[in-house]
Amino acid sequence: MRYGIVSTYPEHGSMNIGDALITHATGEFLRRHDDQAEIMSIWRETSAEAASEFIKGCDHIVFACLAIRSNLSQVYGFLEEILRRKASFSVVAAGTDLEMASGEMVQTGFSQVDFDLLSRTALHAKAFTSRGFLTQAFLEAHGVTQSVYRGDVAFGPTRSRELSRTPHVREIVISDPHYPAEFLGGFERLWRGLSSIFPDARIRCALHGKNPVVEEFCRSHEIEFMRIYETPTTGLNIYDEIDLHVGFRVHAHVSSLSRGTPSYLIEQDGRGADYGLSLGLRVSTPGWRIQGNVVRKPVVGRLLTRRSLKTKPIEMAAEALLSMIVEHKRDDFAIFAAMNPIIENIRFGNDELFARIVSIARSGQ
Repeated sequence: MRYGIVSTYPEHGSMNIGDALITHATGEFLRRHDDQAEIMSIWRETSAEAASEFIKGCDHIVFACLAIRSNLSQVYGFLEEILRRKASFSVVAAGTDLEMASGEMVQTGFSQVDFDLLSRTALHAKAFTSRGFLTQAFLEAHGVTQSVYRGDVAFGPTRSRELSRTPHVREIVISDPHYPAEFLGGFERLWRGLSSIFPDARIRCALHGKNPVVEEFCRSHEIEFMRIYETPTTGLNIYDEIDLHVGFRVHAHVSSLSRGTPSYLIEQDGRGADYGLSLGLRVSTPGWRIQGNVVRKPVVGRLLTRRSLKTKPIEMAAEALLSMIVEHKRDDFAIFAAMNPIIENIRFGNDELFARIVSIARSGQ
């Protein structure tokens, strides 16, 4: 059968390697249940005209980690065309980026037009799953009842090894912040703290996408860094080679845990919060960026400067994460064994999902 993957990976933009992982894992799941699968992928913002042959040539289309964002018809340039043609498709691990400081279940800029398109997409999808608890709650709160939680497809169908005790930490990777201007203080706090906790360890920074601010910081402080985004098919293998990951990228967290490597995450935004809640084991901490339009009261705006709103809580989040690491280190990070059944449950749910998707494609539905 011929499958099309609608990818979130921007080959010429930020080159975020986490998005490449999503596309790769989706393909692995499809091949697991259809060893003759022919798989094509297409960038989500491709126009309807340019995507015409792609749509026509697929027996089934999979939206891998549908990005629920404002201007949804532009974020997914040919989604309306898929609906118009009544093409067979599924949505796997849809995800939001909610405003965590708003006090409401808000997706920035999401309009009624976006909700209408999302509702029609869910209604016509052969399967529709969410990436995290927050996303699932958002969908249900807005009447998208077809969605079920299955977790991130990026955990993939197989794992390298299970999480167990880690008595020796010799190699550490810090993943770079997605919002460097706001999180650089937190990044520095992590680096200095980890250098103190593990004075004999080699500490490097993994750049998951183009990030000149962090790269320059690393240069000026003589921190080793790796542009893992330059090799999207193998770059994440760095998490096979280390003893500990600490940082900001959700797919560094996923990649490490999938490979049996202890991992700690600072939740930068609604995406990080989605993972922190859904994985259950407390190995992440909120460090949510506060967007400018969230603080609406003039008095609050006068009392709190932009820096105090954004920088100080993030630096404190780094301290909180470091305190967690110090305590877990005393027991050789044994707590991570509790993550094994959580990850296996996500894998099992997605394996069942893709078995169903392949069955649908074969039946011609």
